[in-house]
Amino acid sequence: MNLLKYIKINNLLQVCFFSFIFLWDIKYEIYQFRLLIIIPFLFILFNYKNKIYNLFLTYSLVPILILLHFFLVNIHSGIILEQRDIFGILLLFIIFNVSLFYKDHIFNHLDKYINWFIILFSISFMLFFMSTDTKLTLNCYNGWFHKTKFIFVENSHFALISVPIINYYSLFFCKLKNFNRNDKILFFFFVIFLIISFINFSTTFLVGLILTNLYLLLFYRKNLKIKIFNNRYLSTIIAIVPAIILAMWKIQIPGTETVKQAGWVLWPIFGATNQMLAALILMVLTIYFWKKGKKV
Repeated sequence: MNLLKYIKINNLLQVCFFSFIFLWDIKYEIYQFRLLIIIPFLFILFNYKNKIYNLFLTYSLVPILILLHFFLVNIHSGIILEQRDIFGILLLFIIFNVSLFYKDHIFNHLDKYINWFIILFSISFMLFFMSTDTKLTLNCYNGWFHKTKFIFVENSHFALISVPIINYYSLFFCKLKNFNRNDKILFFFFVIFLIISFINFSTTFLVGLILTNLYLLLFYRKNLKIKIFNNRYLSTIIAIVPAIILAMWKIQIPGTETVKQAGWVLWPIFGATNQMLAALILMVLTIYFWKKGKKV
């Protein structure tokens, strides 16, 4: 009985994590697949112990710091927290705790989740495309996903999933020496997924794929045995120049006629990320010195 209960809970957790990682853009009014992440959080509360209480406090430091940062940045403008803001902060709190409590479970099953997704997505995409009158649109801002709302609301949302999956399988298949039957099936669906991704491209997809692949080239430069990548100065230039070009590139802000350089559009995000990183470093150093028994 205990074994059967464990299997049921384990299967439920897998469905919750799979939905949160890949189906987060599916929503119907207040019902959203990403909210299934609350179920693992309830399991944490039901299995409450003193040891879990200490971990709970530790894992909650980051959301608390983010909340404090939010108030300090906006206190001068007299901002009032709306219902959406409160819900977002609570969800962030839940995500941090669930991700850290179940990190081993997630990492052990992540390969399986990715395999499930490309197979199910590729099949469902082809069935949906053939059973409807939709046509593919080669447009970043008014693409196929934006028109159909199929799983993802727009092409850029799909890119957030497709770029890491393409990089994952590129590395996975490059390291394989012998293909078994399952590998051949995965490769077949990966090719289909790759074609779908490039047809439904977006700025997010192109920029993300270029930058991540440049990083992978530099990271694995010794294995490639390409002389130019063994020179750290040339490697640095190769990494920086495309980023500068992309930052200087003029783009149209979606929904408006305003044209700005991509760098100015990304600057507010960079500023927020920079401050967030500083807060995280402060938290890590504080915990480190506290554990070492040094004055903080």
